[in-house]
Amino acid sequence: MTDLKEQELDLGILTDWCLWDGHEATDWQLTEWEIEWLPELVMQDTIRYDYNQWKQNWSKASCTIFSAMGAISDLWNYEFSLDELYEVNELSYSRWRVRGKGWYTKDAVKLACDWWNEKHPDKSVAYYSIASSDDDKANAILNKNYDLNISFNYTADYAKDAEDWVIDRAERWQVLVWHAVCQIIKNWFKYVKDNYKWSKSQYYRINVTNNELWKAWILHNYSYVITKVGENNLSELKRFEKVKTAALNALEANSALRHETNSQEVKDKLHETNEKIRNIILKYIEEKTKELRIL
Repeated sequence: MTDLKEQELDLGILTDWCLWDGHEATDWQLTEWEIEWLPELVMQDTIRYDYNQWKQNWSKASCTIFSAMGAISDLWNYEFSLDELYEVNELSYSRWRVRGKGWYTKDAVKLACDWWNEKHPDKSVAYYSIASSDDDKANAILNKNYDLNISFNYTADYAKDAEDWVIDRAERWQVLVWHAVCQIIKNWFKYVKDNYKWSKSQYYRINVTNNELWKAWILHNYSYVITKVGENNLSELKRFEKVKTAALNALEANSALRHETNSQEVKDKLHETNEKIRNIILKYIEEKTKELRIL
């Protein structure tokens, strides 16, 4: 990779790349079953779009924008024009971003989704978060060929380790810059898809876990995934999951009451109720969740 001092000459103030992950308590964090229900992206194991933010003066502090738009490109097999990227970048300044400075990862992801949904209402997207330390969730998302928008502390040790295009260790060192990129699965391995075209490539392999990177204070606390599954669908899925849990609890409670009562009439009523729960409510929930899981 290019020596960091050389990069500094071209890029200006490196600390203005990314401000942090920008996570808020109200952000939707995906659960294990929600990730399990995400459909696999079949073609995205071979389709990846690269954007070089090093190319334009206006984009040198816009890694958060480029990584978010790159994730949508991979999701929908859509190549953004430079004019479109510029339009989204300019819109960020109407959302409290300071001109010429970096931005928060979540804010950029949200803006990219809002802009895309306005332009392509028939192909709507939504974004969700996971804890960066949760390798099970991260790997489940990556293995379904989604891009994972991450932000991290680009350290001196990280830069040296990346010289061979492979990250083999996670060690905390002097922080040089905060940066936002996408993690992807490529040829069965985890890679970073950078927004800068270095001397050889925009891709470098990650041989350590996200949890190790987080513990070394390299990865920021939260990462983001953009999906085709509309927020309304996941909201409905979550609602049906709660109803299913309540129905199963009712089955258990009714069965316990049947054993405690001596009244045959009450036993019969409880049995009838449980049959309705099994044959009507639970079957309906199963059918609806199957429909909602289909894109």
